[in-house]
Amino acid sequence: MKKERYARLALLGYFVLLVAAFVFTRMDSLVGYRQEMQWYLEYYGWLPHNYVPFQTIGLYLSQLPSTIALRNLFGNILVLLPFGVLLPWGFARFRRFGPFLGVCALFCVGLEVFQRLTLTGTFDVDDIILGFIGCLAGFLVFQGLYKMYHT
Repeated sequence: MKKERYARLALLGYFVLLVAAFVFTRMDSLVGYRQEMQWYLEYYGWLPHNYVPFQTIGLYLSQLPSTIALRNLFGNILVLLPFGVLLPWGFARFRRFGPFLGVCALFCVGLEVFQRLTLTGTFDVDDIILGFIGCLAGFLVFQGLYKMYHT
């Protein structure tokens, strides 16, 4: 029980760091970016987006070993890896694969919807896919550690 409390605090800290990183890494360009999104919306009538699975991922894979491609591919995976570890660590009901998948999917989609609603990023289904891969990788890490310490 005590370990779950620490995991929940760590999960809360992770959320705070995620929000802080999101805000502070975009603070310099956020006003300009929002103006660009507003212009795009007024001029074209819609915001930039990608609803085609693997379109952006394919583009980045074709640009490897570019730093930008590596940062976008692995950054989207690594940023959600801690969520995949901390969620089942802090909440026993998410140690089962089904419930974990549901929350992970909602979280990944929620991040993209948040970006769209706040005009702080574009909606990209490939970011959902990469974030989901990160969550799953974290879940596998958790499962390995859990088996190592509980068998």
